Amino acid sequence: MPYLLAFIFAVSGASALVYEVAWVRMLAANLGASSYTIGTVLAAYMGGIALGARWIGKRADRDSRPLLTYAKLEFGIALAAVLVPVAFMALPALNRAAYGVLEGKLWALTLVRCGLAFAILLVPTALMGATFPAMASAAASDGHKGYRVGLVYGANTLGAVAGVLIAGFWLIGNYGLRATTWIAAGANVAAALAAYVIASQQKPRVMIPEEGAAAVSEEEASRPEQKMALAAAAACGFVSLGFEVLWTRMFSVLFASITYSFAMMLAVFLLGLALGAPIAGRVSDLVKRARLELAGALMLAVAVASLGAYLVFPHLRTQTGTTSLAFGGPSWPQYLRSLAGDASAVMLFPAFLMGGILPVLARVLTQGPSAGMASRLGRVYAANTLGAMGGSLATGFILIPWIHNFAHVAIVLAALSAAGGAALLFRGGHLKPMNRWLVTGVAAFAMAVTVAAGPFRENVLLQKAGLQKPGMTRLWYDEGPSLTVAVVEDEKTRDRTMYTDAFKVAGTGDTYEYMRMIAHLPMLLHPEAKSACVVGLGTGTTAGALSLWPLEKLDIVELCPEVARATPYFKRANHGLMDRIGKDPRIRLLFDDGKAYLRSTRRSYDVIVAEPLNPHMTGASSLYSKEFYEAAKARLSAGGVVTQWIPIHGVKPEDFRSLFHTFTAVFPETAVWYFKEAVLLTGHNAKFVLRYAAFKAALEKAQTQAELIPLGLEELYTLLSCFVAGPHAVANYARYSPVITDDLPSIEYFRSGQPVAFAERENLDGLAQHREQILTYLSFEGLDRKLAPVQASFFTIVATNHFIARGFFIEARKLEMEADRARFAGDLNVAKSLYSQALEKLRAGSNAAPEDRYIQRHLKRYEKSAVPDEALTVQRADQILKWSRGTVDEKVRACALLEHFADWRAGEIIEGLLIDRDPQVKYAAAKALGPMGYNEATTRRDKTESDCAELLKQVLERSRESKEVLQQAIDSLKVIGPKGASSLLPVFILKGPKGQAGCDDIDIRHNAVVALREIGSVEALGYLFLVLDDPDKGVRGEAVVSLANSGFPWVVPGLLQALKDPFPPIALAAAEGLKKITGLGKDWSPTATAEVRGACALEWERWYDSWRKQRDWSIECGGMPTAELESAIDALMVKRSDDERAVWEQVRTHFEAFRASTDKDGHTAEALGRPADLFLKAIQDDPKLFMAVVILEQKSGLLHGIVPLDRMKSKK
Repeated sequence: MPYLLAFIFAVSGASALVYEVAWVRMLAANLGASSYTIGTVLAAYMGGIALGARWIGKRADRDSRPLLTYAKLEFGIALAAVLVPVAFMALPALNRAAYGVLEGKLWALTLVRCGLAFAILLVPTALMGATFPAMASAAASDGHKGYRVGLVYGANTLGAVAGVLIAGFWLIGNYGLRATTWIAAGANVAAALAAYVIASQQKPRVMIPEEGAAAVSEEEASRPEQKMALAAAAACGFVSLGFEVLWTRMFSVLFASITYSFAMMLAVFLLGLALGAPIAGRVSDLVKRARLELAGALMLAVAVASLGAYLVFPHLRTQTGTTSLAFGGPSWPQYLRSLAGDASAVMLFPAFLMGGILPVLARVLTQGPSAGMASRLGRVYAANTLGAMGGSLATGFILIPWIHNFAHVAIVLAALSAAGGAALLFRGGHLKPMNRWLVTGVAAFAMAVTVAAGPFRENVLLQKAGLQKPGMTRLWYDEGPSLTVAVVEDEKTRDRTMYTDAFKVAGTGDTYEYMRMIAHLPMLLHPEAKSACVVGLGTGTTAGALSLWPLEKLDIVELCPEVARATPYFKRANHGLMDRIGKDPRIRLLFDDGKAYLRSTRRSYDVIVAEPLNPHMTGASSLYSKEFYEAAKARLSAGGVVTQWIPIHGVKPEDFRSLFHTFTAVFPETAVWYFKEAVLLTGHNAKFVLRYAAFKAALEKAQTQAELIPLGLEELYTLLSCFVAGPHAVANYARYSPVITDDLPSIEYFRSGQPVAFAERENLDGLAQHREQILTYLSFEGLDRKLAPVQASFFTIVATNHFIARGFFIEARKLEMEADRARFAGDLNVAKSLYSQALEKLRAGSNAAPEDRYIQRHLKRYEKSAVPDEALTVQRADQILKWSRGTVDEKVRACALLEHFADWRAGEIIEGLLIDRDPQVKYAAAKALGPMGYNEATTRRDKTESDCAELLKQVLERSRESKEVLQQAIDSLKVIGPKGASSLLPVFILKGPKGQAGCDDIDIRHNAVVALREIGSVEALGYLFLVLDDPDKGVRGEAVVSLANSGFPWVVPGLLQALKDPFPPIALAAAEGLKKITGLGKDWSPTATAEVRGACALEWERWYDSWRKQRDWSIECGGMPTAELESAIDALMVKRSDDERAVWEQVRTHFEAFRASTDKDGHTAEALGRPADLFLKAIQDDPKLFMAVVILEQKSGLLHGIVPLDRMKSKK
């Protein structure tokens, strides 16, 4: 019988988790999907359960058949559950009313939304909470209370595992939220019927009067042991949910934030709880006295195991922060195995221990007579649930935002668990003092050793997510409650990229040029627009571009504050947007869910721009739903435009068409535009017509031209050739695909069985089949009636040429995508052939429209691209792997092949060969790393050559390596180039607080200096300063000669230091270098008097001080806002002539006209002219003024042959 009851309760647990998943999604759709809203909704959910367990569950004590009470509760849950979606329908109106009063006050709105959710969920959740004490009271027997309580608790939790998986992987994606709720209600009815049948066959148990039961319950609860158990239950819930929130946030960085990831992670955590509960319950039956001590020991074990779980992260199989399920990695089963395996490795054992604590504490409260058992179980369950609610809120909204470090949050939670466990041990009274101290001491020692381990000192998430690669500089990293946001900069290209949960979302490279078009395209289509709303801040590029237009109001709605804190690192791309918020009255930044805002606000907009994350991401599908577009349309002014970004990559063709159908279902007048990396949809309130005169006038504005010239889209016909299809063609393309709704978010439940990294080719091909010319939708209204027919004829001819050219461009893009697929598979011969075909297509497009600079830009890029002749196929990799484990000759042969192919799969093998016992193998491995490091950046997408440099650095750090191996490592670093320079430092003998012994071999140190000189980068030469104190004069001399020949002014301090070298030739070399760099001190010679040499040295020092001041002035000017820099120039111009001041005013006006431009190239300067050249020549006599104007010129977006600062010479 207990097992049958456990099965019934498992069904109840499954339905409860199905409700939780479905209702949270429903509430997020109606109230907003911010982490604060969802967190408070979950808190309301758990609060209702706690109230039910405490106040309703005790009614089972008054029933001679507690199972009958349970059946009534299940019926009540089913009835309330089917009414909840009906109640949700009133939420938008209530939320809108609250928003009218609390707009912009995120916390106040969150509390109101929490109250609304609590009011709706109170009845069903309270009934759910009451089921545990009722069922546990029915299942428990006097002899096996602990085991029976643990059994039903574990079964309920195991059912919850099934509920999470069924809802996440099947129900919602196939049937929608409402139908899922009905199915779960059916499960409740089935559980109720089964319980009713069993209860009707049971004999009523002997009952004591209600007053007596209450008296017994109150007497038991008042005992110190019981009070301690209730406090421990709350602490256990706090720590358990705290760690669940923490681990979920950490795994979100490793696996993409998709629904399947969260479902699997929650299922693993619940599985651990389910497995631990019955086992601990059985043990608590065997332990007659020291049950509090057992719970304390479990809490101490939880503390140690949870900290130990953090040490597992560096060893997980996950190697990227974006799940390769949707973006080109393993198959669906492989993805699930990887996710389940990694989640289990981290969470399963700690959750197993956590699951055992509540049954033990429940056994403490149920010892003694059975009277009042349901009431006591209700208390402990309510305490645990309230603690869980507090742990979830505190971790998500207090600990993570305040501490900003997941490892430190784990330490805090573990310390709380350890403190609670120690308190139970010392208050239990059934263990000897020595044993208490011993258990606590062992746990404390284990925690201290664990915290001292490497992962707690290093950010393992950054390493696992690939955000600490060589060649990348991390500018910002924030571990927040909603997202983990990072900003990195490529050291070679200086492009910056923003990552959210290790998913690349935005940046400043060519890939993200469409972000500006999302802003400019709707404004060109509707140039009279006076108000705009941007949903999604990101890097601020889109909002910054919109701010250049003469808008009266610009509202930016961002869901996550963590993103806004990273946006200032993209100041050049967004035109200093964040600096202007609060100063520019037009611009307003709001933190809220985009759909919730549009549903609630009373403002209307002429332009609405939506730029959400990929629709597969959890919560992002809400911004691609029919309800979102309806909310946007409701807030759109007459004649307004809505622009939506549609990702063409990473989305299956059937889902891609669904995105179109959903948009056109609300905006029948839809136009499609294609800009290489993205598709933009423009939805129009009125009939879609492109007004030629207004569009052309808006395009020719200075700020528009300055933005579009770097993209090659500044010319009218080039831009209009990006048009793909109008309303009729779009409707034909997508009419048979399902519409995405909040109830059935099919795009989020994409059920991928195949990687979709290369779906872009299929999506583009399907779209290209419905291409049409813009001529059908063109209006020449506003032109002179006599000129309009002539203009129309001319436009038709030129636009047709561009239409043909863009067709060739699209064909080239499709061929390039096929080539990428072949290259990814290692078939480089096919890839080369396809790239050649793409190149021919682009040349044909260039011939069709020679003036199309957009095509010209891409043609140049194709002509520069190269594909290696050979690739390391899987078969060859297997052969190399076998050789790497064979004889010495085979290992050397493997190294030779690795050097030849330089493939990414070589890194794992070469690392093992570098530590081989045979010096010949190590030498060959070190030799292979040189070409590998040089070629790696072009053959690997996720690494750069600096990985090879790091391996060579490890060789140089090993003091016992042979001289031949060390020399080969230096030669290989020299081949790698600038990114290998820092890896040479372990060779040198360094003094000072951070000194190092270095290499004893003088030749090795000397050759390392030569390598730094031949590398020749600024960083490499800078490292030579460290060598000036080397004990060997030959090494010092080589370093001084290298610095002297560099010609850089910043090496002067090092050369001045070398003047004091006791070896005369070194001092002479330093002096000659100083003469060459400064042009001063000609009188210095080894035979000159000390006074003459001292005077020359003083002259050189003064020269360096002057140069440094110029450099500092340039840095200061670079950090000034544009207005402040202009004021500084005004102050310097006071002493100039009236004619020069007049010319300066003209130059200032010119700069202001084009200050909006960001990405600058040679064509930009040529297109905009060089009106400032004469002015710069006139003020060359004032270096300070000259430098200020040059920097203002840079800030204004123009290039004019600027003299590098390092080469500027000061005049005597």
